[in-house]
Amino acid sequence: MGTAQRVRVRPASGIARDWDIPPEATGTVICRYRLLAGAASAPERLDVSFSKQTVIWGGRADDFEVIGNFPDQDQNS
Repeated sequence: MGTAQRVRVRPASGIARDWDIPPEATGTVICRYRLLAGAASAPERLDVSFSKQTVIWGGRADDFEVIGNFPDQDQNS
């Protein structure tokens, strides 16, 4: 997953439960990172914007699923 990619919260994730995000809601990845860059076991984290009022900061990448390509890839396909 990368910046500007469209994602959806996996229904079984804690984020879906805790934030009450509907399964059809789509968000855009703002940023991706690891909290401990040198630690291979550190999970990848994402900041994802669903709306101006709903932004998930530091969500585990495995709590999201990709639903679309990067915007420039869609235009060149």
